[in-house]
Amino acid sequence: MQPPTQCNLYRELDEESPTLFSPVKHSLMEDGMETFSNATVLPSGELARQLEEKDSLVSQLTRGKQSFTQQVEDLKRQLEEEVKAKNALAHAVQSARHDCDLLREQFEEEQEAKAELQRGMSKANSEVAQWRTKYETDAIQRTEELEEAK
Repeated sequence: MQPPTQCNLYRELDEESPTLFSPVKHSLMEDGMETFSNATVLPSGELARQLEEKDSLVSQLTRGKQSFTQQVEDLKRQLEEEVKAKNALAHAVQSARHDCDLLREQFEEEQEAKAELQRGMSKANSEVAQWRTKYETDAIQRTEELEEAK
């Protein structure tokens, strides 16, 4: 199992945001009902203060949600870029492997050609040695024949 990445954490946070904000929303609703039922008991200044607190909390939560949404979008863009880069690298690796295979085949063909040329050269050298020996032997015999003829 892979360790959690920042992208995964933000994705989980984004998926959990309805459940995270639900208790706060529920609390706001309950507080609103209590406030409504207590409206006759509480002075209007107290109601205004509670309303400001709730508005402040709502704006805080909205800013937090916007921030998380922006972070999720940034991470999605970053992930897309990384996926593109990974695909480009995978293609480059595949191309390099193909080139390597072609070069290996060419190298093997060159090695076979070299071995064949070496066999031909060895055969030619042995023929040269045979002809040299034959002509040297013939030359020695003729020299002896000429000396005998003198």
